[in-house]
Amino acid sequence: MNITLTRSIKVDQAKSIVVLNQPDKAHDLDGVIYTTKLTKNHDRIISFVFNYEDLVKIILEVDKKDYLEEKGMLVVAYPKKTNKVFDTYLERDICMEKMTITGQNYVLETKLKFNGLLAYNDEFSAWTFLKRTPKNNENLGTPKEREWIGVEELLKIIDNNIILEKFNQLSLGYQRQWTNYVMSAKTAPTREKRLLEMYDLIMSGVKSPKAK
Repeated sequence: MNITLTRSIKVDQAKSIVVLNQPDKAHDLDGVIYTTKLTKNHDRIISFVFNYEDLVKIILEVDKKDYLEEKGMLVVAYPKKTNKVFDTYLERDICMEKMTITGQNYVLETKLKFNGLLAYNDEFSAWTFLKRTPKNNENLGTPKEREWIGVEELLKIIDNNIILEKFNQLSLGYQRQWTNYVMSAKTAPTREKRLLEMYDLIMSGVKSPKAK
């Protein structure tokens, strides 16, 4: 079992977990009780995709057929470019284009809100989405350009599991602030200095580099 992963997606709080298309060699969820059949009112759906079409398909299907309960989480894992097991991979930026995220963080005009990125394991990264049905006076928002500077690169260089877990628990906005702060450094020494500074601040409960 991948403890960092299961804590990040809070499987211990989930009552109904579904896992779809999990590769035979993936053992991150060993010990977790789950089903492989979609029904209704799941609070965690974990799906593995290997192309952009399936990424879009699972998001639309989960939303249209109402498979997630309110505040439930959809985790979509995809092979990294650096993976050494699969012949295929998905590019993060192309994924962003396919998902058409709005200014309110909703994806593909669904009730699913983009929540963040996870370093699933050595071979996979993952997108996480939360079901948040808009209130009567709230709209889904319009498509908005987003700035993604080195999110996966930052996840790769975080070599402390406790920090990684705390980082994954931060809101999307705070994750972006730390990513931009660390990865925008112009030299390797400066980046290392900022990374260690991030470790200390996150461990102290500081959520944003702007609050230091």
